[in-house]
Amino acid sequence: MIETFNSASYFIKEDSNWNVLPVNFDDIGIFDLASERMVKVLKGHKDLIRDVCISPDERIIISGSEDETTRLWDFETGREIRELEGCAENICISSDAKYLIRGIFTSINIEDFNTFEKINNIETNLVIEDLLLSHDEKFIIQGARHVIKIWGISKH
Repeated sequence: MIETFNSASYFIKEDSNWNVLPVNFDDIGIFDLASERMVKVLKGHKDLIRDVCISPDERIIISGSEDETTRLWDFETGREIRELEGCAENICISSDAKYLIRGIFTSINIEDFNTFEKINNIETNLVIEDLLLSHDEKFIIQGARHVIKIWGISKH
């Protein structure tokens, strides 16, 4: 039996035929929406998966877990490409795939998606419950308990 967990996010793209979401606590399932079947399971995390995100070219899945890692997966093969330190409770990627934005407890990290070097770090005073990029990608919208904060992105 496959269980999904409401405490974690899922990713579905409007014009896509698949859905990616955490299953069985610490795995990621890729579901074919047409057949309504799971076609792949990605294994590697050792604790609850908090968020998943897909690169704009749909080649890389990014997942954050309470095992204190963020992992990158090849969508086609299901193999792990890279492991980054730090639990990413919320993940966004810019539409040009230049920037990875990770929410870690009360910090928002902006990183270069190719080198994973930190570009900027925003310390907030609230636990991050959700992160979104504005449509023009000039702002990060942070959702916290009963509060929404908007942060400018400095991409130096």
